[in-house]
This record gives sequence, C-alpha cells and structure tokens, in this order.
Amino acid sequence: MDIHTSEILGVPIYNRKFSEVSELIKKSLKSPKSILTISTPNPEILVKSAQNSAFHQTLRKFDLALPDGLGIVLAGKLLGKPFEGVVGGVYLMEELVAWAAKNAVTVGLIGGFTGVALEAGECLTKGHPRLAIFAIPDFNVDESGNEDTQEEKVMLQPIMTGPAALLPRPTSSVDSLPAGARQGTPSACHPSWETSARGNSVRQLIVEQIERSKQPAIIFVAFGAPKQEFFIEQLRFKIKDLRLKSSIVLMTVGGAFDEIAGRVPRAPQVLHRIGLKWLWRLIWQPWRVWRQLRL
Repeated sequence: MDIHTSEILGVPIYNRKFSEVSELIKKSLKSPKSILTISTPNPEILVKSAQNSAFHQTLRKFDLALPDGLGIVLAGKLLGKPFEGVVGGVYLMEELVAWAAKNAVTVGLIGGFTGVALEAGECLTKGHPRLAIFAIPDFNVDESGNEDTQEEKVMLQPIMTGPAALLPRPTSSVDSLPAGARQGTPSACHPSWETSARGNSVRQLIVEQIERSKQPAIIFVAFGAPKQEFFIEQLRFKIKDLRLKSSIVLMTVGGAFDEIAGRVPRAPQVLHRIGLKWLWRLIWQPWRVWRQLRL
C-alpha cells in the first residue's frame, strides 16, 4: 500500500491535504503522455464496494481515491488512520477547471441527467471565458459501465470557446448547436476534438480524440456509482496502449454537475464543515432516501 494512503473497507484512500491533491493532479497534466484516474468515494460508495466484488476491484485500480465526505474522515479516525481532511469532489473540480482555463487544458463533461452537463458547462464558462470545454449530455450507461447500443449518434458539443480555446470549429453551423454552444465564437485552433461521430460509441469517440489530441485534457464523468467508475476503468483500458501526444485525467464527480448548474443549491459551508452535506442533498433530492435505505 502507498505510504500516503489509508485503507477504508479495503479501498486505499489517498491521505493528503486538498492543496496537495490539487498540485499532484496539475503536475500530472504537465507531464508528458500520462494517464491519471481519480475516484471520489463517499461512505455510501465504499459500502457499495464492500457489497460488490467487481466494483471493489475496480475502485482499487484507480490511481487516486479521494476522501469525499466527512464520514470517511471520521471512519479513519475511529480506525486509527486519521486523514488530513475532506477532499470534496465538486470543489476539486472547480479548482481544476479554473486552472485549466489559464493553462490551455481542455475540459470535458460526460453524463448527468437531462442536459445538466451542458448547463454546468455554461455556468463554468461564465467565470472562465477562456475555458475550452465540451459536453456529452443526455448519455448514460448501465450498472456495469456499458453504453446503450441503441444510440444512433453521439455528440461532442462545444459549449464555449474563448481566445485560448482548444476545440475545433464545429462541423455544423453555430446556429444548429444547442443554446449553450451559441454563446461563444467557434475556434479555428487545432482540430483536436471532433464534434460528432455517427455509429461510434461515446467511449470509442473519446478514445479516438485522445489519441489525436495534442493538448492535455481533464474529463469529468458524472453517472453516479458504480457506473462512472466502471466507465472510466474501461476507458483507461482502451487508451493505456495508445501513443498519446498529451496527458489525460479521468475523474468521477457524481452529482457535481447538479450543484454547478444550480439544480441542487450548494450546501451552506457550515453544513459542509460539520459533515451534513449528505442531509442537504437528501432534502433537495428526496429520492436518494430509498438508495440510502437499500444499503
């Protein structure tokens, strides 16, 4: 086990401060041709992992598993494995997006419900107009991370392209793009990320773009556990033998798109500090109660 990890329910959780985790990820993106996978388990995810051996083994394969919740930090204290603190997935995502906008790193948003990836992307570009960002919205996978084979076409939609954007000029006119994509002017920079591919799976589309891209990228995946973890591990397996031209980070973010898009109001800081963010989410998304009870 890595010297900087502590095992909780058999999953090695990275034990470093938020700032150190952030710097480690940025360093990876600056490194040539590296692949870094990041999971953000909370107590619910670790319990699911303990009940599902395939999920458990997949979680253990991630390069970093971060303590996304006070419950994990408290568990570490009770087990004599104290953590440096919570590393909240949504806060880390926002930190990395801000850095990406200043450092010519492309950001991708995959998953979420009913267009929330596009909404989250639009919100992010308001604070970071130089951000190069795309979304693959309204796309889901099954519990094993496999895609819907009935998809006729997958779309990679640029949301906003600023002066430092890395996305290509869309193949269709700007007027034909979704509302979020019409906010900016399409870039004529490197043709690194195509906008659509008929007959391809989303995973295969991403693999092809990663192989061609000369710019580093952070791809945030929000299917919920265990879907997002299986999807990323399968994607990593496909790209690990590619002759990469740049670095890639693949990170699970659960319900982060909902918070960034404002569909779920952000929990007050006091609730976050005392570990009751989960209660705030239950209030605004009561359907989560049944998911909790099943555990």
